[in-house]
Amino acid sequence: MSRQSMRYLPKEKIVLAGLMFCSLFVLGCKKDNVPNPEASVTPTVVQKVEPINVFTPEHVVNLTRLTIAIEKYKQEHLSYPVSQRQKEAWDRLFNKAGEADAAWLEALVPNYIDSIPAITNNPDKLQYVYMSNGAHYKLLVLKPQDCEFVKSKSPELIDPRRDCRAYGYWTKKAVRW
Repeated sequence: MSRQSMRYLPKEKIVLAGLMFCSLFVLGCKKDNVPNPEASVTPTVVQKVEPINVFTPEHVVNLTRLTIAIEKYKQEHLSYPVSQRQKEAWDRLFNKAGEADAAWLEALVPNYIDSIPAITNNPDKLQYVYMSNGAHYKLLVLKPQDCEFVKSKSPELIDPRRDCRAYGYWTKKAVRW
């Protein structure tokens, strides 16, 4: 497809194509670099997703992996994993005592993702949060130190409600959560 013909594609189709490529890149290929058909997803997030490489920040990698798993879950179940607290509060990776919540997005493991990504360096008690009503969802990292860097490279990941206090992925109707 030429650049000129891409100008006429709706932005959403370009975003969806980007996430499809990313899902194949992240989840791998079969022997001889043939894409793994089990790796394809039908994404519905509004952000453009770039391929992951060694320069991709840890939280972007983790959130991308979770987003792909969430989308794969939706393909099979026809809805997103519903939040445990459903609009009362966000589901969180760490509880108030700072311990990892074993039930956080447990519906994804092991069928859609091998394990929930861990935060390897958490000096400021970073928090991954998720909210979903089944039809829409929002997945964020709160208080990331690399937010300005992510904002300069992928401003569409910055949560419009929280500016540089959070970034992540969400469906169109969850943008205001």
